[in-house]
Amino acid sequence: MANPVDAIVRNYVDPVLKPEGFTRKGRFFFRYSTEGDAVSLQIRTIPGEMCFFAIFGIVPAVDISYRRSRGDSDVQSLYADNAGLFSKRLHVPGRIGVGADRWGFDAEDDRSIQECGEILGRTVEAEVLPIFELVSTRQGVLEFLGSLPPTQRGKWRASSREAALSKFRMDTAPPAEVLVEVEERISREGYPGPYQRWARKYLTARLEAEHA
Repeated sequence: MANPVDAIVRNYVDPVLKPEGFTRKGRFFFRYSTEGDAVSLQIRTIPGEMCFFAIFGIVPAVDISYRRSRGDSDVQSLYADNAGLFSKRLHVPGRIGVGADRWGFDAEDDRSIQECGEILGRTVEAEVLPIFELVSTRQGVLEFLGSLPPTQRGKWRASSREAALSKFRMDTAPPAEVLVEVEERISREGYPGPYQRWARKYLTARLEAEHA
């Protein structure tokens, strides 16, 4: 028996996001900006249960490059809850508190499946698409992150707006300049973590290309 979630994605989410330039891989939607950053929506099922989470997020180009360097697939590198600056689970309209982000349905009831899909499609169109449009450029991403209320800033994958800006500077600012920032961070923390080791290599390659 086919999983009803696939029908929900195909019939109610795909028609909203595909016309806006999103690519779909199974239950995962993504779109790149001209700067190579990505916005995404992931429909993640809960094993053994007829429900799912709808997770949307923002992943900068430099994080995508880092994840690919570790051997992640193109789609895995875009998962905003594993990498990136920001991720958020979409809530079912009218629900609050624990479980508000769990989208459920009765697998034996076609009307229940249809209602779940229709509500999800409307919610993506009303709540998610406007955010995706806001963050279609890097400046838009920074303005969006800066506008978040303090209660939501804990969902950042970077500790502050400055940290977010630093990630964007990795592939736009002069590499020698950003390399100094990375080395200062390593010096403060006492050792280079995996990301910092990769950043050294990435920036050194940019620097060498500049002088080639």
